[in-house]
Amino acid sequence: MIKQVKHILTNMPAYPIYNSSRYGDIYVSVPGEKDQIIYNVPANLTNVFPGEEYGIDVPSDVKQRLINTLRAHQNEGGNDLVFLNLQAVRIGMLDLEKFKHQVRYATLPNQTATDAVMQIGGRYNDQTDYFYMGNMGIWFEDFALPVVINECLM
Repeated sequence: MIKQVKHILTNMPAYPIYNSSRYGDIYVSVPGEKDQIIYNVPANLTNVFPGEEYGIDVPSDVKQRLINTLRAHQNEGGNDLVFLNLQAVRIGMLDLEKFKHQVRYATLPNQTATDAVMQIGGRYNDQTDYFYMGNMGIWFEDFALPVVINECLM
């Protein structure tokens, strides 16, 4: 078993990087991908969370690439309320006011938070009923939201 793990670890490829003319070097989710991708899940920052390989204490070149990636990232369709904000916290880049605004925007009358569309140009359009997901019940974000808040307090 240890031999297999060592084999896997020695053959792991580096995280794919793309040189964006607007943002500089950014991480992408797969080799050959470019910037301007609209994600459903912030896959280009999974090396921060849930991968836990990079955090606030990384070397400056990696930190700059993570910052560039966060700035270049576009997310639509969910997973940004908790997932993307948790990644931002882990690299010391959470905009707390923007986060609070986002939570207020996504909060339903029953005080749960839902995945609300955050940008036009994603998978939705101006005619979409943005809160259609709220009728489906409690989402993962409802339980994970305190994680982002706890990270801010650490």
